[in-house]
Amino acid sequence: MPEDKKTGNPLIDREYVENYKLTIEAPQSSVERYYFWILNFLKSNKPFGMGLNVEKIKDYFSMTETSAYFGATEQKKAIQQDRAAQFLRGISEMTKGLYQQVRELRIIKERMQYYKDAEEGSEAAEIALKGLWANVVEGGAKNPDSVYGLQTQLGFAILPDLFFSVHPGKEEEIEKFIKRMDEDKGLDLNRKQREVLKRKLYQFMQWKVHTHKELIQRNKFSLKYLRQHYNTMKLYMNWIRPYLRSAKRLEAKGQITAPELVSAFDTTLIELELLGYNNKYKEYFPCVVVKYKYTAIPQMAYQEEYQRGAIHTGKTELSFEAYVLKKEEIEEYKKKIDEEDFELLSSIDETMTSLGDELKEFLKEAGEKFDKEEKKEEKDERNFLAKMFFPKKKKEEEKEEEHATIFEPFIALVEGFGELISFLKIKKAKEKEPKVGEKEKAKDEAKKTLAVVYTVMKKAHGMLAW
Repeated sequence: MPEDKKTGNPLIDREYVENYKLTIEAPQSSVERYYFWILNFLKSNKPFGMGLNVEKIKDYFSMTETSAYFGATEQKKAIQQDRAAQFLRGISEMTKGLYQQVRELRIIKERMQYYKDAEEGSEAAEIALKGLWANVVEGGAKNPDSVYGLQTQLGFAILPDLFFSVHPGKEEEIEKFIKRMDEDKGLDLNRKQREVLKRKLYQFMQWKVHTHKELIQRNKFSLKYLRQHYNTMKLYMNWIRPYLRSAKRLEAKGQITAPELVSAFDTTLIELELLGYNNKYKEYFPCVVVKYKYTAIPQMAYQEEYQRGAIHTGKTELSFEAYVLKKEEIEEYKKKIDEEDFELLSSIDETMTSLGDELKEFLKEAGEKFDKEEKKEEKDERNFLAKMFFPKKKKEEEKEEEHATIFEPFIALVEGFGELISFLKIKKAKEKEPKVGEKEKAKDEAKKTLAVVYTVMKKAHGMLAW
């Protein structure tokens, strides 16, 4: 890899310390046996194997359109895609509803601020509420019995000014406030004017008290409904995950333009990758990577109860590579492969991001819990769904053996089912400082392990070995 494109991760840059290659061509023998033999040998404890921790990193395949295996695979993929599409339609509708709910909560919050300020003595807030009541509840000038409608009648031209000038705190104080205003301004109001003004103020205050209570209840209900809506979306996204993963895995992701794939031939190209590592050292892990490339002819075998599966025969190309890696380098490589699987939901991620902090604040008010680490989202390049499906391990877990301290308690809240997982406290064991020359020891062990795997594999299958 060119120097300017290197990432610093030996796995990504393919900076192995040792490697072997092996090509096996057995037209009459199944190619699957080499995969499972190496897998079992890497996992089995000594003296029957190498006793390594093994993970599958890649699992890709491509096939020609005329292949018998192509039709069976496409049929299975169509079923997975259909189920995924159903959930995506549901998520799409719920996303639209999410916008409407956030907008409604914003309006409720704004209206409740009027009531709060009015209770604290704000004249502007009181006038704003009276304006809402006169225009919305009474219907403005269109209603002849409204504050604005009565203004056109003889003797009541001053009614709107009086209505918006008197601000009694309680219903019992209406009479007192009207009398005081009449005396202070020398208005000399007659009985009918006092009666109408008193009636309008009483109606407004009754509306104000009841609508305030109604808004409080509506706000609580809307917040709970928003939280339920949000968690249902999360639940749907969790349900859609296996269907998306299956559909993605059934897609041909190998080398479509490889010369081995000829449209008229019945051919399948399979790429697999296994990673085995030993974590007995503190910082550096001796690792073995086995890469498989199968050029096979699938044979559809009919079995009991009309079930059929493909048996692959053909050429197997094996690449054995030894690495010396840190734990974070292994995790980085795995995440790089995994996170490519969920680009289908990027539009939902953008929707969540566009709603921004406002949605988060409403959810917090409803009781939703968020991790403290989410405050540092701007430093995390992974998207919302990648975090949900492939959460990062905490630094304390990744460096579990480096410091002598206690983990911070953490809460995992599964809102879809209403379960609360209580605080977990884990103690870390003391760890010795890295020994001098640990990397070289890990390097030597990786080379020896690779040589053993390569040699024993050849001997076990009757090949020439020395």
